Amino acid sequence: PFPRLEVQTAARAPMANPRVVAAGVGFAATAVAGVVAEFQRLKAEAAQATSDLQQAQAENQRIQREAEAERARRHMEKVADWLALCCSYPIPQFLRPYVTQVQADAAQDASQARQANIGVVGNSGTGKSSLIRQILRQGPAVEGEVARPSARFEGEGTHEPTPYDVTFFAESDFLRITIWDLPGQGTENFPAKTYLRDMGLKYFDMVLVVTDGRWLENDTTLCNAIAFGNIPHSIVRTKMDLAVADGEADEGLSQEESLQRVAEVLRGVAPEPDASKYHFVTSRPRFWEGLHGGEPFGKLDGLCSQIRSHLAEIRRDDIPPQ
Repeated sequence: PFPRLEVQTAARAPMANPRVVAAGVGFAATAVAGVVAEFQRLKAEAAQATSDLQQAQAENQRIQREAEAERARRHMEKVADWLALCCSYPIPQFLRPYVTQVQADAAQDASQARQANIGVVGNSGTGKSSLIRQILRQGPAVEGEVARPSARFEGEGTHEPTPYDVTFFAESDFLRITIWDLPGQGTENFPAKTYLRDMGLKYFDMVLVVTDGRWLENDTTLCNAIAFGNIPHSIVRTKMDLAVADGEADEGLSQEESLQRVAEVLRGVAPEPDASKYHFVTSRPRFWEGLHGGEPFGKLDGLCSQIRSHLAEIRRDDIPPQ
């Protein structure tokens, strides 16, 4: 007979608890649903971020277009004002090489090198040339010959506009800064009625009105015209050393009393709302240091500082807004 085979049947696994299975399935479904929800949230946030970015870019482009349009409008106004100025007040021939003219193309106009001009006006004998000579000495020492105004004698004066380089005043980038010794007004060659036009004062960045105390009707007329034309200016009272000496000799005034008297008189005949526009100077350095035996006075420091500040200000104004 055949041998008996014993078949061992594997033990049947116990059946899973339906509740546990259901709980597991539920947990997994919840987890999957959470992941899906998080994905959808991130997707929505990404879409919103993209939309916000696109809106921001569109807004930025709009702002840029408006800014460009505003710059173009301002430049058109600048060109129109320049053409009107040139039509009403042609640039004098002597001044043409020194004036930065407005260009029709805005980019060319913004990129061109800037020149600045300072005019020194006043009647003959008021000390304009001596003042300029001392202003030139405020700059750094330069080797070789440097153009400076020569000493003037009685009856002489400036007969034609004479330029002197003072680019050392620049704290910003200027191609050239020129100070001009301008002829006095009220003469046959330079009548007071057309002096502002003949000298091209509207093309100057700053004008120094010089007086030695003899304030005439022509001075008042010129000062009023300069102020009316919105030309930046200051009033410079020269020869303060002589005023102090005369005050002592004629009325026995002390130095301080003479200085105060001169200031009061000048402010009376040439009123200016801004007191910083007055400068009381002498061209003789020994009075700056008190070597005359009294307190120092008459320095040019305040005037030179004002010139530097004004040049820096007009350079900032030349930079077009972004």
